[in-house]
Amino acid sequence: MRIVPDAREREVVIYKRSGDPLGISIRGGAEHNLPILLSDIAEGGPAASTRGFFVGDEVLAVSSARWECGLQGAKTDSLLRGVGGNRRVLAGHVLGLPW
Repeated sequence: MRIVPDAREREVVIYKRSGDPLGISIRGGAEHNLPILLSDIAEGGPAASTRGFFVGDEVLAVSSARWECGLQGAKTDSLLRGVGGNRRVLAGHVLGLPW
């Protein structure tokens, strides 16, 4: 596990082909009264190859769709998966994971 260098928001671009997984797992969502958090990053996957994500990052936006009031995990998952091409993800580190 890598340690995040600071807690500022950052934009990370994931390059993926249609049908390929991103290589991340998320937890949380409005239905659990929690932010969307990265719970795992698969080694060798598109997300890991960016070297811009860390376990515990909060997903703040996907491709220009930013949410302030929370989003359900299933909706976030579908935004992240999408069809193909690039995904611009705004992430910020959260101290003290809820699990």
